[in-house]
Amino acid sequence: MRFARLQVFACVAFLMGHSTPEHSVAPNGQESHGGDPLALEFLMQADTVLQALSNRSVAVSNISAQDVWRMRRELAHTRVVAVESPLYVNGRSVMVKYTRLDNSKVRHEIVIHRSSLYEWLRSGGEIRHLVLHEMLWMIGKDDTNYRISRRARFATAATTSDVLIRDICKNS
Repeated sequence: MRFARLQVFACVAFLMGHSTPEHSVAPNGQESHGGDPLALEFLMQADTVLQALSNRSVAVSNISAQDVWRMRRELAHTRVVAVESPLYVNGRSVMVKYTRLDNSKVRHEIVIHRSSLYEWLRSGGEIRHLVLHEMLWMIGKDDTNYRISRRARFATAATTSDVLIRDICKNS
């Protein structure tokens, strides 16, 4: 167990040491997210959610196979950014701000307020519900108050990524 935690710590240290504030687009057009560990974690969790929905290991009413395909397609054109400054929508403080963009390579931007997300996770929030919530908005499904995404029942076993995110939260 101690060795596994050391490996996770080494991975985080590597990612943090190689992160840059700029965001660039890779040669294939995919957003690189500047190497930010939280942005990369969000994308890894998005892949986990999409795999679970595709394999039908997680069934959620109101999400069809076509919706899963659309989420996967739109995620390829999404920039995820983690910021330190508070976020506001209509004068209200928010943890995550979603914006639809008019750019052909980057169609969506998801901005995450790092401290708010860490606090939400510490209070028992589930990162996969948040990720699913944001992906539903990307394809135009109204998930106000997590009406659809909160019904997802993911495996209870913590993944390496969950452990990573919780370790970051404990140390923030």
